[in-house]
Amino acid sequence: MILLDWDDLERARLFANSDDLRETMEQAGVTDQPDIFFLEDGDRISV
Repeated sequence: MILLDWDDLERARLFANSDDLRETMEQAGVTDQPDIFFLEDGDRISV
């Protein structure tokens, strides 16, 4: 799990859908689409 903090939700969405991220994940050996969730302040996650 990776948690990132962004100042702008739209910029976070652009990054999540970027070719750069896709290419980096391919180079790292990621073989499937990751689950990506956008949380707002106060949202809780379970790990």
